[in-house]
Amino acid sequence: MLRITADINGRGIANLYIHNTGRRMGVKWVYDAASWDGVDGVFGVEGVGHVREQPWTVLVAKVLAKVNGVKR
Repeated sequence: MLRITADINGRGIANLYIHNTGRRMGVKWVYDAASWDGVDGVFGVEGVGHVREQPWTVLVAKVLAKVNGVKR
């Protein structure tokens, strides 16, 4: 599991969790993700494909694009 925490002045304000589901789509692994900000609740994203050999930052960019409604 990959967890990214956003903070202001050392106080956590939001978390992004990304989890490998163990499923594959060809060469890509399937990941699910959830963001939590403590105010608006949880927002989930399912079925993000990612090639493990690519940097984890590529996976994060894909997840954040889906959270923000951008096709990638």
